[in-house]
Amino acid sequence: MLDSSNILQQLQPTLQMLDQQRRSIKNVLGYGLIPVAAAGIIVLVAPQLAFIALGVLIIGLIATGWIYHRKSSQYRWRYKSLVVPALVNLISPELAFDADGGIGADYFMHSELFRSRPDRYSTEDLLWGRYGETDLQMAEVHAESEHRDSDGDRSYSTIFKGILFIADFHKDFHGRTFLMPDVAERMFGGVGRALQGLVGRKNTDLLQMEDPEFEKAFAVHATDQVEGRYILSSSMMQRILAVRAKFGNSKIRVAFKDSAVWIAVPYKRNFLEASTGTTATDTTQIRFFLEEIKVFLDLVDELNLNTRIWTKE
Repeated sequence: MLDSSNILQQLQPTLQMLDQQRRSIKNVLGYGLIPVAAAGIIVLVAPQLAFIALGVLIIGLIATGWIYHRKSSQYRWRYKSLVVPALVNLISPELAFDADGGIGADYFMHSELFRSRPDRYSTEDLLWGRYGETDLQMAEVHAESEHRDSDGDRSYSTIFKGILFIADFHKDFHGRTFLMPDVAERMFGGVGRALQGLVGRKNTDLLQMEDPEFEKAFAVHATDQVEGRYILSSSMMQRILAVRAKFGNSKIRVAFKDSAVWIAVPYKRNFLEASTGTTATDTTQIRFFLEEIKVFLDLVDELNLNTRIWTKE
C-alpha cells in the first residue's frame, strides 16, 4: 500500500476548493422548487391556466436537471484533472494522466480483440508512460454498434465498455496470438471446440493448449503455433488465469501482437469518477482511486513484464 499521507496533505487546498464547487451543485436542486412554487401559485390564482402552470413546471424541472447534470460533469472532470495526476505521480513520476485523452477507435480496432467496428465510440482517462521497465498505456473505452428497427428507430448495443490496457511485452515476437473467452466449448463441448477453428482472427489457427484449466477459459488462435506456445509458457498461462480471476470476469480478452500485450477488461464502474455525494476531502474516496489505478498497473507485475531476461531485437 502506497503511503498517501503526504500527497493528501499537499492536495488539501485543492480538495477544499473542489468541495466548495461540489456543495454549489447541491444548491442547484433547490432551484427546482422555484417552478414548483410558480406552478402552484398560478393554479391557485387562476385555475383556468393550469395548462400554463404545467408547462412552467415541466420546463423548470428540465432546466434544473440540465444545470445539475452540467455542473456535476464539470465537477467530476475538474476533480479528475486536478487530483488524479497527483496520485499517478505518487505511484511513479514516469507516468502521466490526461482526463481528456484516450485510445482512438482505429487503435481499438487494430487490437483485433473485437470484430465489429464501432458506430459510436468514446474514450477518456488516458494513463501512459513507463512503469518499471515497461512502457504502457491504458484508457477507458466505450464502443457501441448502431441498430435500426423496421421503423428506422435507432438504438445502440455495447461492443465493449471497460479498460483497454496495452504494454510492451518482455519477449520479442512477430506473429499474432489471441485469447478469447471460450464460450463455445463451455456451451457445446466438443462441437464448440470444432466451431472455434472457424472463428479465429485472419490468418490464424486454433491452438490447443495442454493446460486444461486454460483451455476451458480461453480459445487461443495464433498465426504461428510455435510462437504462440513460446509466448504462452506454463507460467504465463497461470499468470493470465490469475488476472482473469482477479477481475472476476470471464470476458477478458488478450492479444499478443506488435511485441505488446493488449488486454480488454470489462469494467462496469466509471473509471476514476468522483461522487457528488461524497465530500471532495474524503480520504477514503481518494485512496480508493489510488488503488483503482494500481489494480491495472499491477498487471505489469502479475504478468512479469518487467523481467527482461530475453533480448529483444
